[in-house]
Amino acid sequence: MKSTLLRVLNNFSQSIDTSLLINVSKQKFLAPVYHLVSDVRVQHIQHLYPIRSIQTFKNDLDYLLSCYEPINLKELIRTVHGGKEMIKNTFFLSFDDGLSECYHIIAPILKEKGVPATFFLNSAFIDNNDLFFKYKLSIILDTILRSKNAEALILRVKELFTKNKVLFKDIQTSLLSLRYNHTSMINSIALELNIDFTQYLKEHSPYLSTEQIQALIKEGHTIGAHSIDHPLYADLKMEDQLLQTKESVNFISNQFSLDYKTFAFPFTDFGVKNEFFDKMYTHNQVMVDLSFGSAGIKKDVSKFHIHRFPMERTGESAKTLINTELLYYICKMFVNKNRISRS
Repeated sequence: MKSTLLRVLNNFSQSIDTSLLINVSKQKFLAPVYHLVSDVRVQHIQHLYPIRSIQTFKNDLDYLLSCYEPINLKELIRTVHGGKEMIKNTFFLSFDDGLSECYHIIAPILKEKGVPATFFLNSAFIDNNDLFFKYKLSIILDTILRSKNAEALILRVKELFTKNKVLFKDIQTSLLSLRYNHTSMINSIALELNIDFTQYLKEHSPYLSTEQIQALIKEGHTIGAHSIDHPLYADLKMEDQLLQTKESVNFISNQFSLDYKTFAFPFTDFGVKNEFFDKMYTHNQVMVDLSFGSAGIKKDVSKFHIHRFPMERTGESAKTLINTELLYYICKMFVNKNRISRS
């Protein structure tokens, strides 16, 4: 039902003025989120989600700036904690996973456009010390698909699935369905196929270095935590959710001498219970100033939790993406479905 409705709304989105939809929805705030921008093939992302090209990203920013004014993280923290409503149409820009393209490609464009951004980092991956399990899977899959001996490699992978009692369908579906708790199995598959992730990290440097992060801060950007090593929180026990959050937030804050603490959930906050947010925002020990999800234009029961709007779902223009989301929000107004409640 949702996908059908979105397709219908998408067909009308280009012909409607965004400012009209903002006024009807009364949603003056938008928080677009990206991962990276690139014009080249990125092996560790190739099979995970679409990558915005440099020109597309520039067009996105131009369109955002034609409809909204940018706000930086510290201003956003003051606004939310002050209980204030946005007077102007405002957007908060952020990037997840701390990829090196944020320094090499994105930061120069942001400087050119005069837009501040926040970069959410996984503490275990800074300085290319480790690799996100989903990136490992993309590398494995890409290696197989581009190999002359693909059939033989697929057979070896299938045997490992059987050995680990994991259902195997086709190579792409099966590999990309593996989760955080399959990390040991993922590493075994790589070893079986002679894929060296340590060497990959050295050769490609997919993540930001400490020096690059410091340079981004010096340019006026801000940073936040994105967990230690990017698990899906719904797959973790409460104590592990808190550990991932507290340790990554404290590491980022201490390592870069920050006077603010923020956290963006890896993947999604779907399935995270009220108890977690209660512990994160207890009066005697506030873990973060603000936290961020990625459910689109939504309100949340936690007043210090903000939902962002993913810009990489399709290759469509910013106008199409934003207008479709605003139209969807307006449709849901009639059935009171724009607020996330938690058990």
